[in-house]
Amino acid sequence: MKRIGMWEANQPFFRLVMLLRAGQLTLLIQGGEPVGVVKRLPEPIAADVAVRRLECLGLLRPAAKRGALGRWTPRPLKGAPLSLTLREGRHRV
Repeated sequence: MKRIGMWEANQPFFRLVMLLRAGQLTLLIQGGEPVGVVKRLPEPIAADVAVRRLECLGLLRPAAKRGALGRWTPRPLKGAPLSLTLREGRHRV
């Protein structure tokens, strides 16, 4: 891990970027104390791999049908109008 001061990091920014591209982890120092770490972003993963990972974690369910969804249509509501329900709720509080 390379140690680099804040002033030094601001001066030759291009040099810092080159260290990151090479995979070098850089520790930022201010006043002799570490304040942060700069590291390269991880490589992006393919969409299908990400979907499979979310499915394995239980955060995503596979679609029941393949293909595009049908046209969206609003569902009709039954009961009192929403504005009336809100008005009644406000008077109770």
